[in-house]
Amino acid sequence: MLSKIRAGTQTLGAKILAAIICFVLVVFGFGTFNLFAISPPAAAVVNGEDITEEQLRRSTMLQRQNFMNLYGDQFEADYIERVVSEGSVLRQLVNTELLMQEAESLGLAASRAKFEKDVQSNPAFMEDGEFSEERFRQALASSGFSTKAYEEQSGRDAILRIWTEMSQGTSFLTDGEIRKATEIAFERRDIAYITWDPNQIINDIEVSDEEIQAYYDENPETFMTDEAYTFEYVELQSSDFEVALELSDEELLELYEEESKAVLSNAERKSSHILVEVGDGVRTVDEARDILVSVQERLNAGESFADLAREISDDSGSAGQGGDLGFAGRGAFVAEFEDQLFNMDVGEISEPVETMYGLHIIKLDEIQSVDLPPLEERAEELRTNRIEAMALDEFNSVKDELDRIAYEQSDSLVGVVAELGLELKVQEGVTRGSGEGPFSEYAVLNVVLEDDVLLNGFNSRLAEVAEGHVIVARLVSSVPATLQSLDEVRDTVTTRVKVRMSRQMVTDARDEALAKLKETGEYSDVSSDERQWVRRPSVRNNDPEINQTILDVAFGLRAPMGRERQLAPVDGPGADRSIVVVSRARAGDIEATTEADKTSITQQLSDESTDADLLALIDALRNEADLEFLVSESN
Repeated sequence: MLSKIRAGTQTLGAKILAAIICFVLVVFGFGTFNLFAISPPAAAVVNGEDITEEQLRRSTMLQRQNFMNLYGDQFEADYIERVVSEGSVLRQLVNTELLMQEAESLGLAASRAKFEKDVQSNPAFMEDGEFSEERFRQALASSGFSTKAYEEQSGRDAILRIWTEMSQGTSFLTDGEIRKATEIAFERRDIAYITWDPNQIINDIEVSDEEIQAYYDENPETFMTDEAYTFEYVELQSSDFEVALELSDEELLELYEEESKAVLSNAERKSSHILVEVGDGVRTVDEARDILVSVQERLNAGESFADLAREISDDSGSAGQGGDLGFAGRGAFVAEFEDQLFNMDVGEISEPVETMYGLHIIKLDEIQSVDLPPLEERAEELRTNRIEAMALDEFNSVKDELDRIAYEQSDSLVGVVAELGLELKVQEGVTRGSGEGPFSEYAVLNVVLEDDVLLNGFNSRLAEVAEGHVIVARLVSSVPATLQSLDEVRDTVTTRVKVRMSRQMVTDARDEALAKLKETGEYSDVSSDERQWVRRPSVRNNDPEINQTILDVAFGLRAPMGRERQLAPVDGPGADRSIVVVSRARAGDIEATTEADKTSITQQLSDESTDADLLALIDALRNEADLEFLVSESN
């Protein structure tokens, strides 16, 4: 039962950690509501509900950024743009909207009580172990969310999880399906491949002026400058308040004593307990309480706590050790147990304490000794931390004033400068993708590039650069996107033409070799001193030493029969071109598969079945829906 008590809080902790903010798709506005704003243009209309171009733009940008964060520089920008196209993202947004609408029609709704509980128990929003309203708002602001938008997005995520759970509940797997999946998943194949790399020839390519001019003329959109903005802004930092703050020796001593007291109060406790379980088919709470009253009487009569624990306790994990739970710090036990334990004196035995596991009598056996460092060792850090905290308090007070004045005098920052004595600064060259200083932060760009700032001329809302650092900005001027001259981009154009030509050359060479190979069957005819066949016998479809694209094609081919060979072209993500040949295939052996692998395969099949059910539902909803596309899903 000790393990159950500890597992209870560990499971809760895991759930809390899993709930830490992960913003993938931002499909809402970011907290600004303007009665006079023009309705934003729609990219699609789903049963009368708009998906705006701005939602599509932001979602596409974030998905591409996530892709780059996952894969780094493994893929070129144009490849990422093809994989994460506006069309594919729009399809996701439409599908999500359809599921939301269907959920509403069925009465499926996210629980506000659960949302509030999740928020208040989320470590990302805590300070010193307690929920902090200020940290909550700071975390949302740094990610471009208002409270309302975050709650809406959390609700949508919860409903999508409900759909997934419902689909999981309707899927089942047969032994035959699992066996077949095992044979496929653990299949081994003998393969060989040969590759043409454009990087090996690109430097030898000569490009004419006519080819450069033609490419420039054909692709003007790729040589447009970004629309650039100039902002004036005021900046407020908590560090600015630290200079004028001091801490007396008396205040420093008080801080040291408070810290020492806190350390001692949080020292690990060695405890024992006697648990009497309650529940259906076991006993009622009153019956458990009567048992513990009897235990207390026997303790008062002089019987040993350890002996009574061995005799009576239902905690199989500790009863044999006389109820001994060993040393444990805060967070090891459920809240009711911990609250009682950490408010006891050594040797004290508690009254019955009710938890989710039953009723306990707790005994505090020992408090771990703690070696406290002297004041001299702690003085500098204590002083720094306290001054930073004091500065942050003053910062927050002035920040509220900054927010109020900037809102009330929304057409100018003059009032802010006059009343708060802040310096008016100017930042040029800010684009939707980059900026300098505070404008290099994505969360700041989200705020200052809102329609209220760009179109309506209002001051921005507070934009958080970092904790204890905010700005308010307003647009001064903008420079529209313009076409750069050929002279300005000649080097770029030349490189792109070479890249295109090198890719075409290796594609042509590969295709010619493939045709020849199919005709003659002579594999030596397509190799050379610079390019050799790579032979890999008995490989799995996830061999880390082979390019995954080659493996995907090799294992996508029909298994060869007898002395037959299967071959196919491969277009690699890095513009390389290959031919892959499969000469033999052997099915995976389920009897030789570990239990862990079987479990993994079963879970994968279950997930695929769930996905298939969801896709079938989405297809049905799309067929019945009134859909209007102003941006194509096929882009």
